[in-house]
Amino acid sequence: CTAANQQFNSSWASLTCQALGAQCHVQAWSGRGVAENCCNQSATLMSDIWLRTLASVSSTGSEPAGTSAENLWDFRSWVPDVLVINLGTNDVAGTAGILQPSDWLFPRFNATYLSLLTSAARAYGTSTRFILACGPMSSAYCASIEWVMAQAQDALPDLKVSLLDQTRFLDGSFGPACNDHPSAEVDAAMADAAVTYIGDLMQWERTAPLARDPASFR
Repeated sequence: CTAANQQFNSSWASLTCQALGAQCHVQAWSGRGVAENCCNQSATLMSDIWLRTLASVSSTGSEPAGTSAENLWDFRSWVPDVLVINLGTNDVAGTAGILQPSDWLFPRFNATYLSLLTSAARAYGTSTRFILACGPMSSAYCASIEWVMAQAQDALPDLKVSLLDQTRFLDGSFGPACNDHPSAEVDAAMADAAVTYIGDLMQWERTAPLARDPASFR
């Protein structure tokens, strides 16, 4: 399992969009977290990147934190029906030991994630439903996600937000792992579950079969 045989089109996010016939806008960057990065990444966090039009351009023209006014994304230009966020694994992995959370991490993680969610909700308005995912590489931050959801709903009573639990998908029953990450087989199973979950929430029908049907791996 190397970068040479991985592609986004086989990821659960892409497969989910395809099966629902959804127009998708994706932000994904290896090793980036909400409050802490892992894997020897620079200081730029996803809590910076999500605000940008060009992800790698900051206020100084390079990658570190901060974003210039001309590079800020115009959230009025494209308003999603659903926004799915899966952040936390890199925060946990970037602290003391592999996937061992530090006690000092979660206060920063919780506050930064809450700010991200409430800012996005105010930017997009009440028509957007937010889905916060946890897993499958770690479940250590799931309690934080539930705390963020509760705090956000207290602050924004009209906010539509729910939890997508993905923690079970690396237990071996959905296929092999790929260097501790989901394999293509696991991604297909995650997509199948996500399509059902989102479809039920939004009353959407599948418009196409999964491009990588989990059954095809068996």
